[in-house]
Amino acid sequence: MERSRGGPRFESGRRGAERLSDVEVQENLEELDKLLARLVEKSGDLDPEVKEAIRAKIQGILATLGLQSLDDIRGLMALHERVHQGVRNLPMPVGYPDKSDFEQRVLELIQATRPESLPGVPKNPLATDVASHGQNDWHALEGRGGKEITEYIYELGKVLSSELAYTVTFDEKDAIEIGEDWSVENGRHRAMTLRILGTDYVEEQNLDRWVKVRKEE
Repeated sequence: MERSRGGPRFESGRRGAERLSDVEVQENLEELDKLLARLVEKSGDLDPEVKEAIRAKIQGILATLGLQSLDDIRGLMALHERVHQGVRNLPMPVGYPDKSDFEQRVLELIQATRPESLPGVPKNPLATDVASHGQNDWHALEGRGGKEITEYIYELGKVLSSELAYTVTFDEKDAIEIGEDWSVENGRHRAMTLRILGTDYVEEQNLDRWVKVRKEE
């Protein structure tokens, strides 16, 4: 009997989550974790009405995810696996440059001389602006994790192209920071990747929506 009840709950969870994007699933799971932590850690100090409100929110999230209860461990695990797989196994984005083209663009950027004049940095710069004007000593930038710079930012570009992967990898506070004359003060690898991908690609992929840029005060 227990097995037969568990199966349908798992299937129901999958059907409910299919209506959501990976980012929406991720956001719901994170909110669920926060509510559960608050309920467990502060249970003795919470007013009964507050507890009931938290439980109602938890049930609402479970319903959104297509799960009947927290007992559906298999369903929850499947959803966690889904969003984590989305980060680990990134598909090749539509329109993403091939490796040889990417390498050529890196070489051109490194060899290019800094322009004598640039437009002023707007109050709220966008990823497309960084793709056009971001400045740094690109030739001095090194890759990470033992990877050569071109290989590193080629994979980083796939992360930037995925809203789920980007928001999981980079905290909202970890924005690309732009100083005077478009100098990149934080997020140099991301800025270089945007320069390589170019404004057309950044606009087509709508990266402005999740790749946050901040003007340094």
